[in-house]
Amino acid sequence: MTALLVTHAHNDHIGSAERLRSGYDVPVLMHHEEVPHARRDYLDQVSVGQVLGRAWRPGVIPWAVHALRAGGTAHVPVRRPQAFPATDTLDLPGGPVPLHTPGHTAGHCAYHLPRSGILVSGDALVTAHPTSRLPGPQLLPGMFHTDRTDALEALDVLEYVDADVIAPGHGPVLRGSPGRAVALARARAGSRP
Repeated sequence: MTALLVTHAHNDHIGSAERLRSGYDVPVLMHHEEVPHARRDYLDQVSVGQVLGRAWRPGVIPWAVHALRAGGTAHVPVRRPQAFPATDTLDLPGGPVPLHTPGHTAGHCAYHLPRSGILVSGDALVTAHPTSRLPGPQLLPGMFHTDRTDALEALDVLEYVDADVIAPGHGPVLRGSPGRAVALARARAGSRP
């Protein structure tokens, strides 16, 4: 394995990163703003209080129970995360192009694989989540974002990406235009707090 690219440093996205880094000497790469989050200089994710405040919403309690059982509150730092170089295309297999999409976290980054026509959207654009009754392209519910306004603006970065496959951080892979997916996510974002 050449490297592990991280979209963001929430536990459900970096759970095995330190094991790969330390056990196999795999560099763990991410946007420079996400590096201190991955080290756990601070933790920027939904709090127990935020979850309890939305416990009345469909799907929140079952998701919370599952997240707790799966180690969602575990302390999982990456000891030596690295910022990828500030270039358009990374010198890695597939030639990934980082797309800074802050809002979910400050250093959230999607990745475009232009030769393959794939957009890895991470949690900037998802297609399902247990706390949402909506299928298809959407933002996560507001409690999951550091800055909901920035999360909406991050969709601008994804809108014109030349891809026909979207691989989200949550939900099934979506085939089709990022522009259409972004339009639907924007429309749906107006109906959810």
